[in-house]
Amino acid sequence: LKYFSSWQRARRAIAVCLRFKQKLLERKTKKTEPQNEKKEYKPVDVTEMKVAGTVMIKDAQGAEFNKEIEMLQDIGPDGQSIRKRQRKLKNSKLLRLDPFLQDGMLRVGGRIKRANFDLNIVHPVIIPKNSQVAQLLITHFHQKTGHMGANTTLSEIRASGYWILSGKSMVAAHVYKCVTCRK
Repeated sequence: LKYFSSWQRARRAIAVCLRFKQKLLERKTKKTEPQNEKKEYKPVDVTEMKVAGTVMIKDAQGAEFNKEIEMLQDIGPDGQSIRKRQRKLKNSKLLRLDPFLQDGMLRVGGRIKRANFDLNIVHPVIIPKNSQVAQLLITHFHQKTGHMGANTTLSEIRASGYWILSGKSMVAAHVYKCVTCRK
C-alpha cells in the first residue's frame, strides 16, 4: 500500500488483484487450461471496490491489533461483560472504545447501538493510527472536503464510518503539511 498515494487507486489495484486471485482459484477448481481467447478488461465495479477496502482495513487491523482480535474472537457474541473484557485487554489502546468484531472488522462499541442510524455511523470501523490506510483515508477526505481544515476533514472521516485512533492529531498534522492549505 505504500506505493499508492490515493485511496481510490489503492482500492482499485487491490480489487484487480482480488479479481485475478478469484480467476486463478476458479481455474484451479475446474482444472482446465487457460484458453487462448482474448477477453476484454472490464473496469472494477462498486462492489469489488468495497470488498477491496474491507480487505485493506482487515489487513491493517490484523497487523496492529492481532492480540485484541484474537481475544474478541475467543469471547464471541455471547455478550460477556465489559469487565471480563477489560481484564483480557488490559493494556490495549482500544479499551476506551469498547470494541467488538463484526464481519471480521473491529468496530467502535458503545451505548448508541439502539439508535436508528446506519451501522457505519453508530459503530465506525477502527483504523490503526500508524497504518498506510489511515494516511490514505486522511488524504482522500481532506481533498474531498476541499482542503477545509482539520475539523471538517475529521468529521467527514467519521461521518463516512471510519474511526482513526488519535485521529485529531493525525489529521491536524496532515493539514499542517498540506502544500495547498499552506498556500
